[in-house]
Amino acid sequence: MIIHQSLHGYDNGHNLLSSSILLSHEDEDRMKLLSDWSEYDGGVDGDTSYITAYPLNHSGLYVIAKSWYAEEMKRPGCVWTHSLILNLNDIDDDFNFLFLQQLFRRPVSNNWAYYSRAIDTSKIDFEKIENEDFGLIEEQWISILRTLFSDDKKLEFGINRNSKYYQSLCLYLIQYMPLTILEKLFVCSGTSYSRKVEDSLYSVQFLTNSRKFINTTSYSTTNNIGLRYMASCLAKRDIEA
Repeated sequence: MIIHQSLHGYDNGHNLLSSSILLSHEDEDRMKLLSDWSEYDGGVDGDTSYITAYPLNHSGLYVIAKSWYAEEMKRPGCVWTHSLILNLNDIDDDFNFLFLQQLFRRPVSNNWAYYSRAIDTSKIDFEKIENEDFGLIEEQWISILRTLFSDDKKLEFGINRNSKYYQSLCLYLIQYMPLTILEKLFVCSGTSYSRKVEDSLYSVQFLTNSRKFINTTSYSTTNNIGLRYMASCLAKRDIEA
């Protein structure tokens, strides 16, 4: 599988700095917009990095990006955003989205050559990636899944842990999404305000100004065998199910 990548940052405004793929103007515009700063001021550890995931409608590709506040820049509000661009149809059963955390690179100075090359995942051993324990029980996962699988509901939670927890949680959740859901899913692991795309809220986002935390999600029982099976796998950290 080939993963394309790109880098956005400050260059007379927030712009594309390097990329391994040529996209349509519409998809480029979406990436430019969604790679900009969410004004996230960090988790309990003060880490202001966060992950954003979203589809590119014109190409049918999917982006998972990591942003870092660029405090070294003279202009306030600047970020570096490294985007990984995937073809969801190329993903096989061995692929582990949690591995993407190891591919993200914060740029050093003006050395952007790394981001102009596609990544070949054929030599990656996804089985060596350690699953994390997010401390959520089956009924809490069911509440989250039922909301995501509906057409008119969105999920917003507060932040009371370190930033990496929410970044990993977002990737872990994406791992279990059916393709028909994932190709429409907008996710952000850290923001200071409710993010929208074309006046529609993100599917899942974690906000510093919300007091509803994911570990206090209301329980939601269900007789849906498929949902309960997925929730059970999520709770048991069974990534191969």
